[in-house]
Amino acid sequence: MTPLSSLSLALSLSLSLSLSLSLSPPGPPSPPRNVVFNLNDTCLLLEWSPPSDMGGRRDLTYNVLCKRCGPEPDQCQLCGEELRFVPRPQGLTNAMVTVMDFSAHANYTFEIESLNGVSEMSHFPRPVAAITVSTDQGGKSVFNNPLLYVPYCAESERETEKEREAISGL
Repeated sequence: MTPLSSLSLALSLSLSLSLSLSLSPPGPPSPPRNVVFNLNDTCLLLEWSPPSDMGGRRDLTYNVLCKRCGPEPDQCQLCGEELRFVPRPQGLTNAMVTVMDFSAHANYTFEIESLNGVSEMSHFPRPVAAITVSTDQGGKSVFNNPLLYVPYCAESERETEKEREAISGL
């Protein structure tokens, strides 16, 4: 084999391998990472990091499912309409959501799932990141400066009040 033909073969193999790796089909993303919360008397802020594997796509969204739980783990029920999520619980494009109207002295488990355009086609259960928050923990913070959180909640409450006024004025 001549040096030129061996170089051509090496380039061909390299290009072939590169193309086969980049042409692998997209899949669903892995779950979000590093879920944290900040709780005060009126609001609960949930934040998380993007998944480590986005499934080869960029159309990432998040859904948040809430369960209110009793003292035993098997005593959980979906939260239903009792809580308000700002901006909403599904189709989130940012890795955060504010939760309002929660009950004092209750345990809530929030399951956060990452989705992309091919998640619906997956035959496997969607992996979620979960965090349990007890509303007995008022003031607990995992952030360096809990004061940064208070204006966010106040702003969310003002926006929600404006939305209610707009709806009732129709």
